Amino acid sequence: MGLESDRAVNKKPRNRRRVAVVGAMLITGGLVAGCGPELAGSAAVIGNDRVTDSQLSDQVTVVTTALGIGSSAKANQVVLDRLVRAELYDELAARNGIDVTDGEVTKFLNETAAQVGGQEALNAQLLQSGVPQSEVFGFAQTFLTQKALAEKLAPGKSQQEQGVILGAAVIALSKELDTRVSPRFGTWDAERLSVGAPPNDLSEPLPTENSSLMPDTVQQQNDGTTQGGVQPTQ
Repeated sequence: MGLESDRAVNKKPRNRRRVAVVGAMLITGGLVAGCGPELAGSAAVIGNDRVTDSQLSDQVTVVTTALGIGSSAKANQVVLDRLVRAELYDELAARNGIDVTDGEVTKFLNETAAQVGGQEALNAQLLQSGVPQSEVFGFAQTFLTQKALAEKLAPGKSQQEQGVILGAAVIALSKELDTRVSPRFGTWDAERLSVGAPPNDLSEPLPTENSSLMPDTVQQQNDGTTQGGVQPTQ
């Protein structure tokens, strides 16, 4: 899922390896009175866990301010998608005894930053997809958790097969936990693991993700979702 400004921004081609590394990481998102008491003050509920309104609002504000774009339904959907998926992967990892250490995340981020021109360049690229600097570490941790889960749930399988099996497990977990999103921000589609636009949203559809940027281990589970980049206005 991604955000886009009203004015397209032309970008220079990047080294394929750089795009592949960061692109892989990127796959790794009514009225209050009408939401019911269990959703009051929450943007999403995932079992016993919640994404609060303030968590979502704070991150959307940081991203849109840094990019020089206005807050919008798209911005909310991009960030809420990521936050809900992170909760699902964390829960699935806990059930399977998977714990990605801080050291592993730091090593991965250092290696990735070196390939894309430094930490600032990495932060800038992730910001384009709605990941503020304060969330880069957690985002990378979720990405590594996805990889570990794929290997744990489908050992010896091809990356495509791992993606299918992991996707099915996350979808099943989402349904089991009765994952819900406040109607103010849209509806949760458990089959696509993404937030759909509110029924009364008249804005243009979200752009379709370029599947070449998706990691093989999770491509199948995200088939049909949108996760393009965020482009600042000129």
